[in-house]
Amino acid sequence: MPSSGTGLRFRLFGVPITIGPSIVLLLAFFGFTLGDLVTIILWVVIGIISIVLHELGHALVARAAGAEPTITLAGLGGVTRYVATGRANTRGWRLAISLAGPGVGLAIGAVAWLLRDAVPGGYPSVAMEILLFTSIGWSIFNLLPILPLDGGQALQQLLPGDERTRTTRTAWTGVVMSVLLVAGAVWLDQLFIAIFGGLFAMQNYRMATAARNAEQEREALRDMLQQRDFRALRDAIGNGRGDHAVATAAQVGAAEHGELQLAAEIGEAYTIPFTGDVGFVYVADAAERFIAAASRSFEGAHVFDLNGTPATVTEMLALLNDHYPDAAIEATGDPMPFPADANSGALEQLIGLPDCRPLEAGIADTVSGFQAAKARGVDLAGMYQHTLGKTP
Repeated sequence: MPSSGTGLRFRLFGVPITIGPSIVLLLAFFGFTLGDLVTIILWVVIGIISIVLHELGHALVARAAGAEPTITLAGLGGVTRYVATGRANTRGWRLAISLAGPGVGLAIGAVAWLLRDAVPGGYPSVAMEILLFTSIGWSIFNLLPILPLDGGQALQQLLPGDERTRTTRTAWTGVVMSVLLVAGAVWLDQLFIAIFGGLFAMQNYRMATAARNAEQEREALRDMLQQRDFRALRDAIGNGRGDHAVATAAQVGAAEHGELQLAAEIGEAYTIPFTGDVGFVYVADAAERFIAAASRSFEGAHVFDLNGTPATVTEMLALLNDHYPDAAIEATGDPMPFPADANSGALEQLIGLPDCRPLEAGIADTVSGFQAAKARGVDLAGMYQHTLGKTP
């Protein structure tokens, strides 16, 4: 059971556990009014054991879901950390992980309640009362629907909607419950609970407003993407707005939507509103990978960037000019603010597909498709106007 400058470190049932000095001092502070030194020591020891067992409930269920959890006791309590991938990232498992901690506490409290009459008086009786409080009392408190308490985490998995919507709704619920907690604590003259309730109220309010603002920001960026305003989208991403998903969608949309090749085919002038390096992916290659990934079962959760063929916009225009020497296509503006790295091939290896076709092959196939459509009598000029949103 080695210790270090950051606290006591050991493993229990294979789970790494760290107990920091701050949790010991905090428990001793809260136990100062309970009685003599022995009672304070009992409070600290039983409190730490109860927290460890509570967190072990979370950790063992998380490990059953395939995660590798760690436990830390510091500050105001304990926390179990794990990377939510695979099964551990599903709503059912996350709900089970959230409820496992209070479940362990309530189970221990139930056993202690059945045995309480068999405990002799004196310090053993004091220890039993402390155990009942730290197991049952703390578990009930943890089940309040307030983030980051276990009840709030559980509610977040039970509410309808996507994760961002559930987080927003849970946070607003936490604000209301925290205010009620403060009011009840003030009514009962429980200063520390009132302080905790106030802290929870502020934390949940910040989470709720941050989630709401983030959703409004995403809506604005999605509008830019739908309107193909890639210049504004580039500037927004360059200023730190949006996330990786928005940046990827912007790059794919700017590179693949095909307006510039359609403009070249019908002789229209077209200006690409960015320069620099871009990852070009032929739309059929992207579709094949989506279908292959959706039709196979994999162990774990895999994440890949579909980068295709990296090239500069200038190189792409040169290849396009080989097919349309008289095309009035040009590029202007700053580079897109994300890298165009070469495709690693890891996705193709996993799903069993060949590499994406080279840029020149993708352009040639697109040209062939437009020419075949023209031969069938397709109105390419009308199609071009429709892609620009100028026709119904």
